[in-house]
Amino acid sequence: GVQAGLVKAKAGSLEAAARVRVVPGLPYREDVESLPLATSPPGWMMSPVKARVDEVDGQKLLRKLAERPSPPFARLRGYIMPPIPTGYTVQTDLLGMAKKRRFLPDMGLINSRYLLVLTGTSERKRMLRLVSWSPEPRIVAERDYPWKGDTWYSTKISVDIENGTGIIKGKVWKRDEPEPADWTLTMEDPAPNPAGSPGLYAYAVSITSKSKGTEVLFDNVSITNNNPASAP
Repeated sequence: GVQAGLVKAKAGSLEAAARVRVVPGLPYREDVESLPLATSPPGWMMSPVKARVDEVDGQKLLRKLAERPSPPFARLRGYIMPPIPTGYTVQTDLLGMAKKRRFLPDMGLINSRYLLVLTGTSERKRMLRLVSWSPEPRIVAERDYPWKGDTWYSTKISVDIENGTGIIKGKVWKRDEPEPADWTLTMEDPAPNPAGSPGLYAYAVSITSKSKGTEVLFDNVSITNNNPASAP
C-alpha cells in the first residue's frame, strides 16, 4: 500500500529529517480496515481535519467530516497518489449523509483531473456530472440522477486517450445491486489531460456552529490500469 513517514539522519552535531512517501504500482486497493482510527490513510494528500478513519456499525470507513463551515474545510480533494499517466480507472463505494432529509453533499471521484460527482447541494435537482476544472468548467457533461441520502452507491470513473481524444466514462449504481453493463455518463475531450492524480472528492453543506453538516462515507477504494499489459 501507500506508505509515508520520516527518514532521519545525524552526523556529529547535525541532524536533519525528510518526509518520504512510497507509492505502489497498480492495481491498488484500500478498505482502511487495517488503519488506526482517527487518522487519514498514510501517504494520501489528506488531512485528518477533513477526513479520517472512523468506526461505523462495527466497520472501519473513511469519513469526510462536516464540522467546519469554511470552504477549505468543507471541500475535500483527497489525492491518493502522485500524478500518473492517463489510462486508469478509480472506483469506490460512498454514502452521503442527509441532513433534515433535504440537504445532501456533493461526492465522487477524481481521475486524471476529471471529476465524477453526484451533486446534492442543489436540492431541486440531483445530478451526475463529469467535469474538468470544476471552478470554471472547461468541459462538462451531466444528466439527472435522483440519488438518495443515507444510501450506499458504487461509483467508477475511467479515462483513456484514443487517437488524441479523451474518453471519460462514469458509472453509478446502488451497492447492493449488480453492476450495470453500460456506463451511466460519457464525455469526449478533444484536448485530453495526459496525466493526473487519482482521488476522492466531497463537499459538505449545512454546517452550523451547533450541528454537523452533510458527511460522506467512503469504502473499498481501488485504482486499476485500463491496459494491464502495457503497465510498467
